[in-house]
Amino acid sequence: MDDKYTEMLVDLTQLEDRINTLKNKINEMAKERDFQEDRVKGKKEELEFIFENSAAAMVLTDEKGRWIKFNRAAEEFLGYQREEVLGKTTFENEKLLTPDTIPQLKKLWGDVIEKRERAVKWVEVPWRKKDGSIVIHLATEMPYLKEREGYTRA
Repeated sequence: MDDKYTEMLVDLTQLEDRINTLKNKINEMAKERDFQEDRVKGKKEELEFIFENSAAAMVLTDEKGRWIKFNRAAEEFLGYQREEVLGKTTFENEKLLTPDTIPQLKKLWGDVIEKRERAVKWVEVPWRKKDGSIVIHLATEMPYLKEREGYTRA
């Protein structure tokens, strides 16, 4: 009976050691995950800062063409507050459009989306400012891969 008891104690001790080893590995992995999450959060904040404080007017759209980001420079350039334009597509932001805006945008988007070019730079796109004046924006359109399947306008 003593031999079986001793064997069981040895087995339990080995099992306890394995459990402790696994706990230590899990703790190490959790620390690494936390470190990486903090790193990603820092990069995200850095990119948000760059976008928001860029001297270039920038608009970011989702895959359906809705304006989801509109930086300070865009507010200053066009005279609209972001709350006035966000959540709408370019076509729904009709107060910004001139008769020449749509053909220029279609050309820009066609080159990027249909031809899958990495970037189309310096296309002159007219926009109507809030004060009614027309400005020409030298637009650059760049897709970003949101999913493996295809491009999304950025």
